[in-house]
Amino acid sequence: MKVIKDQVLGELHFNEFYWERVFDFYSDGIQYSVNLIIDNEQDQLFDDYHYSSFAWLNKSISQTLREAKAVIQRYVAETFNAENADLSLSTIVIPYKTNGVHSCVGFLFDSSVDCEHGFAAKYINGRLYSVGGQDIVI
Repeated sequence: MKVIKDQVLGELHFNEFYWERVFDFYSDGIQYSVNLIIDNEQDQLFDDYHYSSFAWLNKSISQTLREAKAVIQRYVAETFNAENADLSLSTIVIPYKTNGVHSCVGFLFDSSVDCEHGFAAKYINGRLYSVGGQDIVI
């Protein structure tokens, strides 16, 4: 497994498909320890897209996490007729770079409502872009 130490993104491990590490943070008095995935080729350097996505994540994580949970709760209630679904943040993803996108971050949640696919909220350029199954991000 290839390991790099990036000054901004930290120590990352390439696991055959993407770069990853544990990402620890506090939000609303709760400590989180989740998987951070940065989708990039093993031999490509990280660039402004990755760094701006990570900077946006760090700057807005508490507010964005609250919003992501709320919109996913509404999505689950409307789509699966399940009120107050259990949501557990499992992974944060900076997906593969797309042309014209300055930053992109996805929040992946596990839930007993859909154990196989879970749920996700995807933010592009700092705005909520889509909500659905985890496949909208990965």
